[in-house]
Amino acid sequence: MKFEYIITQTNNDKVIEAMSFKKLCKRLATEYPNELCSVMYVNKKGNKCRKDVFNGKVVRYG
Repeated sequence: MKFEYIITQTNNDKVIEAMSFKKLCKRLATEYPNELCSVMYVNKKGNKCRKDVFNGKVVRYG
């Protein structure tokens, strides 16, 4: 896979690999329905990013 994403929920971290952020959002919508997830990753330019995802949609940038 291309990118590694760290999914954080209430004191629980999980590493998920996906080809793109869009595909990760679709996967989170099925695995964690109606739950807020914090996603941390390093983008292709090497910058650290953090986004909050709810039901497969970005709620907040961090």
